[in-house]
Amino acid sequence: MNNNESAYTMNANVNGHVRIWEYCPEHGFGRLLFDRPNKITREGSSIAARALAGQQSAGITHMYVGYDSNHAQTETVGDSIASFGPHIALPLAYSPGFGATDSNYASNIVYFTAYLTGFDAGRVSSLANGDTIYSLGLVNRTYLINGQGSQDSLFSRKVVLPSVTYNHSLAITWGITFTSI
Repeated sequence: MNNNESAYTMNANVNGHVRIWEYCPEHGFGRLLFDRPNKITREGSSIAARALAGQQSAGITHMYVGYDSNHAQTETVGDSIASFGPHIALPLAYSPGFGATDSNYASNIVYFTAYLTGFDAGRVSSLANGDTIYSLGLVNRTYLINGQGSQDSLFSRKVVLPSVTYNHSLAITWGITFTSI
C-alpha cells in the first residue's frame, strides 16, 4: 500500500446498522423508534484485527448508551471512548447471532442486542424515564488481569438524531455487515 492510500478503505465494505425498538418483556419488540446506518471507528478496526488474529478478549461485550436528563446534550462524533459523555455500559443480552441478507453469503452479518429496561435498576439507576438517548456505541471491554477494573475500546458509534426518549424499556439491535469487494 502506498502512503496515499487509507488503511481504512476496507471500512466501506464493513458497516453497521442500529435500531432502537420499544420493548415489553411480556410481548417482545414493539414500534421501531430509530433506524440508521453507521461505520466502524479506527479503534474498531484495531479490535477487528485482534479478533482475526485470535487474541482473547477481542469481542464486542457491551453497548454504551449516552443519555441526558436536561435534553440539551450536543454530541460530537468521536472515535474513542474518551469522546462519550454520560453513559450506561450495558452488557450484551446474549452472544452475538449471525445471519445473511444476500443469497451469496452464508453468514455475513453479526447481530448484537442489548435491553434497557426499568426492571434492571442496578444498571440504569442514573437513567430516568423521559431522559434523552443521544448516542450509542459498540464496545469491547477487556477486564484487566489483576482485577483492577477494565479497559474499554469503541468498535462503532452512532449519534442518535433525532434523539430517542427513554420510557421504561427499549431494545437495541446492532448489525455489522461484511461484504466482499
